[in-house]
Amino acid sequence: MNLTMFTTLAVLAKYNKTRGVISWTFMSTPEGKYEAVRGDGRVFPYTSIESMREGYRKIRDEYHFTPLA
Repeated sequence: MNLTMFTTLAVLAKYNKTRGVISWTFMSTPEGKYEAVRGDGRVFPYTSIESMREGYRKIRDEYHFTPLA
């Protein structure tokens, strides 16, 4: 069994009238694996921290998600 430790780097969220709260959690591993997990469980892998930052900015700016602490 291979358990990987993920570190949460950032979380974005937005309220939608019909779908409720939609969230994105951006994570990394010590091995350099980067992923964004949507609130419904769908996983979006990234090839680098830079590409993940671009994805974060796009979701935040174009889709008006709010950063959570």
